[in-house]
Amino acid sequence: MKRIYVSITLCLILCSCAGGLTPMKRFISPSQVLYDQASKYFEKKDYDNAIATYEKFVKDYPRNSLAPGAHLGIAWSYYLKGDYEKSLNAQKNVKTKDETLKAWLDNLANNCKTKLAGSVSAATAPRLFDIPPFTNKETLKIEGTVPQGSIISINEIEASVKDSLFSQEISLKEGPNPIKIQITDKDNNIETIESEVILDTITPEIKVTDAEIDNLGYVTISGLTEKNSIVLANDEELFVSAEGKFEGEVKLSRNLKIELVSEDHAGNIAKMVFSDREHPDSPTGLYLTATSTNSADIEWNKNSEEDLKGYNVYYSLSGEFKDQLHNRELIRDTRYTIDSLESGNTYTIYVRAVDKMGNESNPSEETVSAIIP
Repeated sequence: MKRIYVSITLCLILCSCAGGLTPMKRFISPSQVLYDQASKYFEKKDYDNAIATYEKFVKDYPRNSLAPGAHLGIAWSYYLKGDYEKSLNAQKNVKTKDETLKAWLDNLANNCKTKLAGSVSAATAPRLFDIPPFTNKETLKIEGTVPQGSIISINEIEASVKDSLFSQEISLKEGPNPIKIQITDKDNNIETIESEVILDTITPEIKVTDAEIDNLGYVTISGLTEKNSIVLANDEELFVSAEGKFEGEVKLSRNLKIELVSEDHAGNIAKMVFSDREHPDSPTGLYLTATSTNSADIEWNKNSEEDLKGYNVYYSLSGEFKDQLHNRELIRDTRYTIDSLESGNTYTIYVRAVDKMGNESNPSEETVSAIIP
């Protein structure tokens, strides 16, 4: 799932405009078609179909850049159709760094809570708003609704109740924190709810174990982080296994760096910058094994780098300084035949090692002169 952060414009998700000019035909991806269909349902106030289509979108395309907008569409649709509890739950899936949008979501959440409190009657069961299983904050605000005239205590501390809406902050300690909520209604009936929140303030580790660049500048990167974490590489979300192994593909930026961010289930964030500009060692032990009328055979010692990808062979006419790369693809072996040479010439030959990030070594410590008979 690409975790692209939403801007406030996504609050109005579904606005489209038509210009006077005939647009050029362009390819529209299946994901865009599905998202547009959900937006049309929303515009027509067909919120049930809008929700169903947005939910299909986030299921089929969880890493798409429009996924946060789809989550927002779900939350807003539930609110507009009057299902405030489901709207509250859907709002948790909207991830954003935009402060304006955060304030808008906070206001939407407060409106949902007020609406829920207004629907409470003497027969209504107590309702707890979200209690996260993990947090990195040392205080936790517990909220919910209770029937009018009820008394509620949280860890034996009486909570404030106003218009059936209760709220209480509790302090947490590192590790598991038991939460005991006791509700006494006006008829002295007692209901007890028990839960647990784990306070985790430890920053997750993040380590790159492998990275390989292709000819188009995309890097396949993998590594290790904490379980249940989300990992971004240059704002692209990577796949993370249940064991905390991450992997994915990301476009290398112009500064040849990959900014990695790992956020664990408690909200702790670790950052690192991966940049491999270190050159492999120069190959050693290069020697000429044979020559023929138009070719030369060479061998050399194997490099010891774990991230070695292969070798390049360069050659030139002796006395000239115009080195040419002979091989079209990286050489995986430590032997090579240079063909298409001209009889009667002497060639200077050397080898460079290349790692997975495309860094090339200095020329081999030895060069050879091949005299073509």
